[in-house]
Amino acid sequence: MIATTDARRLYAELRALKGRAEARRRANGEASSQQEITKALDKPPYSIKFRSQSISSWIPEDQAKAQVPHDADVVWKLVRLLSRWANEEQPDERYWRNLVERAQPVRALRPRLTLPVDEYGDQEIPPPIVTRAFIFPQEVTYAIRSTSAEKKTSAPLAPMFALRSRLDFDIRRLLLRSAISLAHLEALVTESLQTYLTWQNLDGGWPSTPAATSNSWSTAQGVYLLNELNDGAYRSQVNDAVDWLLNHRNADGGWGLQPGVSDVTGVELAIFALSSYRDQRTQGVLATAARWLIDKQNSDDSGWAFVPRNTVSSVYCTAWGMISLHALATAASNPIYQKVYVERGKKFLIDALNKTWRDHGWGKFLGSPTEGMRTAHALNGLFAADARHSRIFKRSLRALRKEQLKDGGWGDDGGSNLEGTSWALVALARTGQFYFPRTVSRGIDFCLRSRDRTTGGWPERAGGPVQIWCTHHAILALSSYLNAFRPLYQAPLHRFFRWWLKGQLLRPLLTSKIQILTAILISLGIAVAIFRPGS
Repeated sequence: MIATTDARRLYAELRALKGRAEARRRANGEASSQQEITKALDKPPYSIKFRSQSISSWIPEDQAKAQVPHDADVVWKLVRLLSRWANEEQPDERYWRNLVERAQPVRALRPRLTLPVDEYGDQEIPPPIVTRAFIFPQEVTYAIRSTSAEKKTSAPLAPMFALRSRLDFDIRRLLLRSAISLAHLEALVTESLQTYLTWQNLDGGWPSTPAATSNSWSTAQGVYLLNELNDGAYRSQVNDAVDWLLNHRNADGGWGLQPGVSDVTGVELAIFALSSYRDQRTQGVLATAARWLIDKQNSDDSGWAFVPRNTVSSVYCTAWGMISLHALATAASNPIYQKVYVERGKKFLIDALNKTWRDHGWGKFLGSPTEGMRTAHALNGLFAADARHSRIFKRSLRALRKEQLKDGGWGDDGGSNLEGTSWALVALARTGQFYFPRTVSRGIDFCLRSRDRTTGGWPERAGGPVQIWCTHHAILALSSYLNAFRPLYQAPLHRFFRWWLKGQLLRPLLTSKIQILTAILISLGIAVAIFRPGS
């Protein structure tokens, strides 16, 4: 049954294309029945087994009786055939595949489950926050370590089983140095996300602070946050926000925080948000925005400045320029964005890196003192340049750990703030290695202490007014932490121990400082053995 705007659009476009194909075939004196379609699809270059009844169910006369097709491959081959019959140009494959995906019925959130006696005790836990692989390395599904029978009943488990479960949880939490159990953190993130959704204005956009006017920065952030979380549950909100962005472009094809004035950050965020929605509506919009952004890349140092307010390349704007163009290169299958402009941005980040041993990180600009927040942004930019295995990246990870302040957060010369802490946690979680579990745990603890419990949102700094953009950063960081650590909680204990021994005990032995110290000790031992009297 057709239930969403995208499903109705798919029905209308498929039916219109079929009508044009039939009209063209009739004009040429050729048959165009559903049986003819089935025969044509059974032959190369399509070579699929297609049931003629599928067309009747997908595009019947009565739209209310239409069913949404689920297989994008089949729909794409059908569209190719009908377009050829209609003597039309080659259709846009990505547009049709995205349309089929977005037309799927919205999946309801899974009901809250009650854990009888598990590692987290008697409590309810919300449905999982699952992050797509568009930003993060893996998609992880939450699973409760209990049998199907145990899930169906609230009867307490045997004392010995409960004791083993509690010991298992305590061992994992101790070795991971976790600041909070996953169940509690899951509930907290879900609660904050529901609050975040209520801040969306009726026009489809998000403001910077609750009850204010929508702007492109916060709206773009809302699009890519919800797109990275449960895609089915928030499709309506995302579609409204995408429409807002498309309807509020400036005359030059860009976006900005101030109405009518395009700025680099606004364009970067919008490109990143819209890249996953690249279709016939947004294809030209994204190409124009990309040209605008590329034109603002400084020719002398290859970085981006916060145009129009500044002309000096900054680490933040350069990192986000790389992130946005990397996303567009993937969505548009255009390697030029990646191989030319992202690589130029990488050159700026390498040049802007403070290369002294004691100050190995990034500041605001070229030559600025290292700050934790700028180092976090730069590391996320290097992810976009596929440089996560480079020596610079690994050294900079250690610099990020060093820049963590006493309160557990990261920030700038004004102290810890939510933005710096959130993006530092994202960078650390995305490595997939968990080099510094204690560092991550302290960062999570800083986020939890900074949260405003009255509204469920986050301020820029503890005690300040709640900001929607800060709440966005916090939800993104905490959900990435959940997805990164959840497999370690679910793995069998013997595998967990093997990971811990390899990653937390043996890996430090391979760091450069330990290697140098080992070499010195070996040299001293050899020297003593050679020059020892009587040898």
